[in-house]
Amino acid sequence: STVYGPAAIAWAASYQVGVEELLWRDVLYSKHKEQLCFIWRDAEGSIIGWQARSFGNRKATPKYITSGNLESTLPIYRGTNSHNLTLVEDCISAIKIARQSDAMPCLTSSLSTSKLKRLAGLYKTFTVWLDGNMYPNAQRMARELQLMGCEAKAVWTKEDPKCYNDTEITSVLLTGKL
Repeated sequence: STVYGPAAIAWAASYQVGVEELLWRDVLYSKHKEQLCFIWRDAEGSIIGWQARSFGNRKATPKYITSGNLESTLPIYRGTNSHNLTLVEDCISAIKIARQSDAMPCLTSSLSTSKLKRLAGLYKTFTVWLDGNMYPNAQRMARELQLMGCEAKAVWTKEDPKCYNDTEITSVLLTGKL
């Protein structure tokens, strides 16, 4: 449903993402499983993939659960700059960055060559901004995109992208640094 639990609301708010933005981005909540569910739909509106962030008993349930054919799914959050695609690890980071640029969560710390090729057919400019400890993966993906004829840069920050405010995100997207 779209009635979010208090832990989910507090978690999203800790990254400056409010209920209105969750609703706008079609994020659902499972009260029974205590999970915030980021979903992706096909052109007909059917759910083709999702990732759930769990808030309940963490010993019994993994923090993140992902389902669907993720190799064929492109969970792109549309932003105001549709010429650049920013690749990040997680959904909240993608939602925040989509305020300024199209963004896509990798749902992991890398993408396959075939998925990068599909993206290179849609965009010509990329920013790869993974969590700080995954910078070597960001560099690898940026190099692969460059070899495919795209303009791509890997950026490094100490914190995850979701930890920064809109002004800081703008700086990183424009200059590659804070």
